[in-house]
Amino acid sequence: MVEPQLSCGIAMARQTGDVVELGTIGDCGAIILLRCGSVISIRDDRLSELDHEVDAVRGEEAQRRRLRNRASLNTPGGYWAFAARTEAADHILTRRINLDEVEKIILYTDGSEGRA
Repeated sequence: MVEPQLSCGIAMARQTGDVVELGTIGDCGAIILLRCGSVISIRDDRLSELDHEVDAVRGEEAQRRRLRNRASLNTPGGYWAFAARTEAADHILTRRINLDEVEKIILYTDGSEGRA
């Protein structure tokens, strides 16, 4: 059995002057409530989409599909997260918002342990 490589999804926010910079990669995201009442959401859903396919099957086939999904880490047809390949940085979703427009920010993960 091949062990999956270590990887990490992340959602982050930082203030730089009068701007909030947000970034997310992997199965994490950010929800931003603006003072005007609008909501902005950024999240890479690719891994969730791949795993949703697994919901239709059970047993060994489900396990095979989960392993295939995890093997697609940091590949063009798969999903991206921080890991050994620096190309993942090219797939970070980003957003910049003026600080005075922001009411609240929620950063989140899907909560899974990443087991295959």
